[in-house]
Amino acid sequence: AELQRAVDDAAASNGVAEAAVEGAAGDTDEAAGADVGDDGADAETEAAAGDTDAADDDDEEEAAAPPPSPDEIFRAAFLTTLRRDLKPPVLAAEAVGAAAKLGGASVKETSWKKAAKFLESLAGVVDCREKSKGVLEVVSVDWGRAPPFELVEKAAVADEFAALRATKRGGCVTVSVRRVRNKNCTFVDGLDGWGFDEARQKAVAAALRTKFSAA
Repeated sequence: AELQRAVDDAAASNGVAEAAVEGAAGDTDEAAGADVGDDGADAETEAAAGDTDAADDDDEEEAAAPPPSPDEIFRAAFLTTLRRDLKPPVLAAEAVGAAAKLGGASVKETSWKKAAKFLESLAGVVDCREKSKGVLEVVSVDWGRAPPFELVEKAAVADEFAALRATKRGGCVTVSVRRVRNKNCTFVDGLDGWGFDEARQKAVAAALRTKFSAA
């Protein structure tokens, strides 16, 4: 009987040990499951980071967009001029000159090179007619057919005529035309009395030549 009792006690002890081992194995499996779950969370985090990097790359590509070409700049400035500053009818040459000043690029810097070719590229949009021999006038613009463009803002520019202003009040100034080397030349006398030294008088002469095509 005592021997049988010892056998039963040993069997009971083995059962407890097996249950403990099984419990420990279960805990290990749960921990492994938790690790797998953590791996899944890590994968999701990496995926989110990848999406963020892709978005950053897209932003960099947008930020690195190429600047507008001289053609785009001049065309936008020309159409802005006709829509906001010099509404038709207006001389084509005047509009082209105003566009060059507004956009900072002349028609010579574009692929068209000449105003006539540029105006031809806008056929059907800008209606030009010959006002007199060799003089074109913009009479109307079909804005519904105009290419997409953004209005060009007027830039703050320095006062280009500052050097042409008198610094003091002088006497009479005379303007005359004289014949020099078989050319009619315009002379302005008496500017020295208004504070114009030699350099400033040359600036006046340059401005007159540009504005009035005078010699």
